[in-house]
Amino acid sequence: SSFLPSSAKRKMAMTIGGGVELLRLARAGDADGIRALLDGGEASVGASFQDEGSGRSALMEAAGAGSVECVTVLLERGAPWNAIDRTGKCAGEYAHERGCQACVDALVEAGVRAQLLYGVLDGDLGPPSTYLQSNVHFDGAENLVDATGDAVMMKWETPLMEAHADVLCGRFPHEWISPKARASLAVLNVGHGTGIVDGFIQDRGDAVRTHTILEAHPQVLDRMRRAGWFDKSVVVGERWQDALRQENGADAEGPPALGPFDAIFFDTYAESYADMKAFFETLPTILRKPDGIFSFFNGMCPFNVFFHGVACQLVLVELERLGLEVDYVPLKVDELPESTWRGVKRRYWIFDTYHLPIVRWKKIAASSSSP
Repeated sequence: SSFLPSSAKRKMAMTIGGGVELLRLARAGDADGIRALLDGGEASVGASFQDEGSGRSALMEAAGAGSVECVTVLLERGAPWNAIDRTGKCAGEYAHERGCQACVDALVEAGVRAQLLYGVLDGDLGPPSTYLQSNVHFDGAENLVDATGDAVMMKWETPLMEAHADVLCGRFPHEWISPKARASLAVLNVGHGTGIVDGFIQDRGDAVRTHTILEAHPQVLDRMRRAGWFDKSVVVGERWQDALRQENGADAEGPPALGPFDAIFFDTYAESYADMKAFFETLPTILRKPDGIFSFFNGMCPFNVFFHGVACQLVLVELERLGLEVDYVPLKVDELPESTWRGVKRRYWIFDTYHLPIVRWKKIAASSSSP
């Protein structure tokens, strides 16, 4: 027996039947069939249908079949680019496994467009003030854990932080970075944590003229004071939002509250993508032109490689709008043993590659005039 009325049961059966047919058409790469099914006046199924058992959607089936036409048709009709199946895979991963770059590109474009319109990448992180008002503890010299047991910064990040410091200080091998030009630098780090990147910046003192650190957590600041950071750098004990605020707003004329800086690194905790985007908006006033270099800890969407790729592309779009360009340099991350995560609630990195962002002002090519 069922509590559903007969009409509802008939509608459910039609939806399931239509969904099965939609999945079949997507697997077969039949874009015309998908159009006919979804655009028909009596369509009983939508583009977002997912199989109850496997969680697979038509978009996943189309991506797995390598049909960019079907992928496009489904996206145009509202298929969610970021739906996942019962194993946690999304359509982008199906496309990647199939080796269909055109499908991957279409799905990345859909993801970036959705983020620009709706901000779908931001999770429920809670207000930063909650973290700043809570207790943290240092597990040894290089692990910092928040009150809930989540890691703020850990020792395994050390090689990545060294690479970031090399980017800032002119030691990283990259065509955008000239060691000769990276001298007497004013460097800003936003988010001290355990001080890994700041330690590497100090080690490159021959290239650094001033070293400024923005850190807002009172217990971290106490530890910094005991460790002598207030003597060897300029420590500003405020949230970056307050420290960088200009009296008359971000578009005001005149110098910023701090800076400008030749090199900036951004690695905050308990903030959303919207917060990072807001920091990007300060770069036109605090990153020196034309040779300033910016980088950030690239831990965006750390549990799904395709979503991570969408986030990287989104950052590229956001920074290009501000007159900046981005290059992501792949760095191998050694396999982290389970013991790495002992003492923390959850691991926050699962990839074998870290995409190190290097950001600079766009270079305007000199125009050649005819004699």
